[in-house]
Amino acid sequence: MSSISSQARAAIMGDLSYQQRCTIHALRFSARWTLQQIVDNQGVLVSTVGRICGGRTIPQKKSLVGRKVKLDTLRRRQLVALATTDAEHRCMPLVDIAQEPGFPVGERALQKAFAKEGYYRRSAHRKPYIDEDKRDKRLTFALSYSHWGIQEWRCVMWTDECYV
Repeated sequence: MSSISSQARAAIMGDLSYQQRCTIHALRFSARWTLQQIVDNQGVLVSTVGRICGGRTIPQKKSLVGRKVKLDTLRRRQLVALATTDAEHRCMPLVDIAQEPGFPVGERALQKAFAKEGYYRRSAHRKPYIDEDKRDKRLTFALSYSHWGIQEWRCVMWTDECYV
């Protein structure tokens, strides 16, 4: 085994704790110790002390890059909640929905915001017309097989669920 201390081994490996880094920084700049005095006292490498003293002790917040977001998560969720409140709001244009709470954004920004929340618009399908004859046939079928159980229905081959 080598005679290197665990703290020196940690410094070689680059995993000093935040407290150790702050101590080294304070000794260098507050106490005005030389690099060699810090190395002798703390048992770390000169390169490690130099690296710590050359950088910042407390990480600084990085500046944001890119365009500012017009609709944050809270506003997007408010818009989706408003759009899904009733049938009238579901049919309204997105721009009209955004104008109610006072969010002045364009159509494309609204489409992206709704998509980000998983809300997509589709055109509604028209229900097929069922006349009296078809309605009576459906009712007769339902009443004639209303006593069947789950096991009997599992034996039925539905033509919309199979390939022939």
